[in-house]
Amino acid sequence: MDALITKLMQAEGSGEFAAVLQESKDEVLKIACVDFQPDSVFEMLGYANHPWSCAVLLAFGCNGIVCDSNTPADPSVKVMSPESLFGHAGGFLCEAGEEKLLSAPKLVARICRGLTDAAIQCGKPMEALKPLRRVFDVFAKHFPGCLLPTHTAITKVCLRALAFDAVLPVLDIFVYDVEPKKTGLTTEDMLLYFYYGGMVYGGAGRYRKSAEFFMLCATTPSDEISAIALEAMKKYQLVSLLDKGVVKEGPSSKRKLGKLASLAKPYVAFSTAYQKCETTTMAELATAHEAVYRADGNYDLVTLCLGKFPRQQIQKLTNTYLTLSLDDISKIPELNLTDEKAAEVVVKDMIEKKEIFASIDAQSGMVTFLEDDQAEERQDEKLKGIMKKSKELSENIARLNREVSLSTQYMVTIPSQKKSGGAETSTNPIDRDGANSMRDNEAKT
Repeated sequence: MDALITKLMQAEGSGEFAAVLQESKDEVLKIACVDFQPDSVFEMLGYANHPWSCAVLLAFGCNGIVCDSNTPADPSVKVMSPESLFGHAGGFLCEAGEEKLLSAPKLVARICRGLTDAAIQCGKPMEALKPLRRVFDVFAKHFPGCLLPTHTAITKVCLRALAFDAVLPVLDIFVYDVEPKKTGLTTEDMLLYFYYGGMVYGGAGRYRKSAEFFMLCATTPSDEISAIALEAMKKYQLVSLLDKGVVKEGPSSKRKLGKLASLAKPYVAFSTAYQKCETTTMAELATAHEAVYRADGNYDLVTLCLGKFPRQQIQKLTNTYLTLSLDDISKIPELNLTDEKAAEVVVKDMIEKKEIFASIDAQSGMVTFLEDDQAEERQDEKLKGIMKKSKELSENIARLNREVSLSTQYMVTIPSQKKSGGAETSTNPIDRDGANSMRDNEAKT
């Protein structure tokens, strides 16, 4: 083992590391499985002194050695314990030089994923946040606006720890580009980012953003329907109901949404009954498909929907009435309120939580619906935020347009297009780039 490490160290200093590693792949695999002692090995190497050697061995510790970008992880290989991997991967990501991290994005991405899983297995998910955040800041500085593997890793550890406040600032950063070769991002990273993000927003009560993330996950272009996209569609149905009581069609082909809907029939049936105000059917479906909802981990969301329904119906009353008696509210069939007292309890709770603006006359039992004095102020703040994001997006698109226009690959395609005599296309390379569909979808929403 010592001879192998010495060989890797010498190769790293000579600039022939990749070639030596490829030649030594079988040797590394054989020796490391037998007598790999991470503590002594990494002490001998030093994270900052020999980052390449450390990175390769850490990637091996993440279940599978990495000798090139196409080498898959081997789940049968168990070299480092979660505790050992957690400590050494965190140390490496904190101490390795910025240039070294940027020069091996796929390797670094795999180590970040390994650190994330190890931290969760050790029951210390939030302790992985510091090294992950350091890698995130390094790549975000060089690739602003790009979706990164560390977006997914940070969201995952914070979700597991239920530390929503710690990750919301990261989720609120608008992403509009992907650079897989430069950042190590995979399709699974992208899907899981939107899936985990949807769960975080849902846990924080921001159901509109939660629905947006689940829809982005479900409608990300792919040849096949993934399990992640299907689970996202199931949750999208429910959080959309919690938001406004309506399930909107997403920005994707009806064919793909139709396939997802056919695989999530219990959820589609429930959301349909919800939107039609069929309370009896909703309750029957919740009981009939309880086992399915529980197996998917969505039964709590279904329960929330059942509790949210009467409150949303009362909110709708504010658009129609200035005053209404508690007795009249209790007699509305869709609300399933037993009597005037039950109606009073619900209305008072909604007033306290500022879900509606109203007052109750105790003597007459009349509810007077009021205007929200701060509504205009909130709308102004929202508009300012939208204008700020629009300006930033416009600047970023202009920058991307310049970069693509000056790209050697793009310049090479222009003569071939003219020579082929094909149909005219937009002169703006961004408009023609199908890889930017996620950015376009986000801008529409």
